[in-house]
Amino acid sequence: MDVRWLGLVGVLACAACAACAAAAGEQQPVARPRAEPAPSAREAPAPRAKSTVSIRGIEGSMSSYDVRTTMEARGSELAACQEPSVRAVPVMAGTVEFAIQVDRTGKVGEVLVRASDLGDRVLERCVSDVILQTPFPTPNGGDARITWTMILEPAHAGAAPELWEQEQVAEVIDKHLEALQTECAIPSHSKTFDVIAYVNRRGRVASAGVRAKSAAPEEVLDCIVAELRTWPMPKPKQSRFAKVSFKLASVGPRPPRPGERRHGKGQGAVSPRARPPRRR
Repeated sequence: MDVRWLGLVGVLACAACAACAAAAGEQQPVARPRAEPAPSAREAPAPRAKSTVSIRGIEGSMSSYDVRTTMEARGSELAACQEPSVRAVPVMAGTVEFAIQVDRTGKVGEVLVRASDLGDRVLERCVSDVILQTPFPTPNGGDARITWTMILEPAHAGAAPELWEQEQVAEVIDKHLEALQTECAIPSHSKTFDVIAYVNRRGRVASAGVRAKSAAPEEVLDCIVAELRTWPMPKPKQSRFAKVSFKLASVGPRPPRPGERRHGKGQGAVSPRARPPRRR
């Protein structure tokens, strides 16, 4: 398994270049230009053959070297987060972008998943918890905001899931969406959720990630993932796993079907007597 983090330094690059230019200007001309002082290794570390950490962007006064080395020191804990997921779904791959707020003492105040196409909420939350407990170097001049990107590659080279479109699971969504809304207490027409899921050979969701278009309680997102694991899905035909992205839009009131009774106001809820039993 090869895990990498990519990025660019958005702040301090100009300051670093200016400092280097000033240092070069103080030197007397020499016969060998290569003897000029190299840029500080702290601001521009030499690239490694298998770099594991770098930065996508920094707002504030913390060097990319500080962030990179800080996250490298948590390698064993990050690996512990990844191992169960990769063991369960060896073809899992994707990118997760974390927004991290570090206060002036170096303490992490907040970690948010800004973007993800990974498809594993459990792994995302585990990594977020590791970051939240990570002490960073003291920023220069106040709080720092960091965007740190994790890229997970398949456990085996060349391994890939069967890729599905939403149409391949549309019937399953239509059948179970209303029950999911009720189970997870999602108000009608309140949110749209983006889901990425891996389906195994038994037609079960082995892993799933979910994000809301607007802020949603963590327990609601956890509930959605738990419910998705109970849905019977089509079975992959060309690989051990299939990966599918789809949207879940909250259902709203609709005209009652023959013999169906409704309760509540404006919730679109179906009487338990009329709702067909859920498959387990």
